[in-house]
Amino acid sequence: MYRSKLLFGFLFCFSLTACRKKELPASSPNPSNTGSINIKLNNVVGSKALGLGELVSYTLSNGETFTVKTYNYYLSNFVFTDENGNKFIEPESYHLAMASDTNSLQFVIAGLPTGQYSTLEFLIGVDSVRNFSGAQSGALDPKYGMIWSWSTGYIMAKMEGYSPQSPNPDKSISYHIAGYKGAYNTLQKVKINLSQKVTIVANKASTISMQSNLATWFESFTFLGFSKLPSIGSEGLNAYNIALNYSSMMSVTKVENP
Repeated sequence: MYRSKLLFGFLFCFSLTACRKKELPASSPNPSNTGSINIKLNNVVGSKALGLGELVSYTLSNGETFTVKTYNYYLSNFVFTDENGNKFIEPESYHLAMASDTNSLQFVIAGLPTGQYSTLEFLIGVDSVRNFSGAQSGALDPKYGMIWSWSTGYIMAKMEGYSPQSPNPDKSISYHIAGYKGAYNTLQKVKINLSQKVTIVANKASTISMQSNLATWFESFTFLGFSKLPSIGSEGLNAYNIALNYSSMMSVTKVENP
């Protein structure tokens, strides 16, 4: 009797363990049961489309005018949360948007389990870990000119152009926003509750159209104006204030489901 109970207990434990082992693969998405999201970016300045070059001028609420030569920014660490609270974290999630390169204004996030996603989160900038990881590739390749040095880290966002109000002899303006640690950390976390949920269907792609508004950088009382602050090229309070301003620059304009 004792042996039979012992044998039963052993078999029960063995079967329970076996069941648990079978459950493990279910925690990883099945490639045949996942879909993707196309992210499409559109750059604007206020209500106007962003154009590069001296022929396209923009006016701020303070009356200052400017043109844009360069407009780059990093979007990273994408996280999607479904209606049940489950999170999908994009691996190796680093994307560099450059207004001069239309190909960079669209990218694909793949491998999302099927379901409906209601929240989107990401960083404007490059997280602290990757800021001191040495020479890197892909969107983080130094060839794009978005890093100062391995000690000071990546430029989270960059804007260059011209303004008649600039005191510089060539009327240039330049804002290289960086700093990933301390009181003036310029990393900005964005969380967007989607008014229309993203539906992920196996082997199909949904599309999220997003808008980046450059005007938010300068439409704040913390911005001193092109006449007093024509450039930022180091970490500190001025860079931090611009980053706070552009924390609201990203918005979702459209969701298209398959």
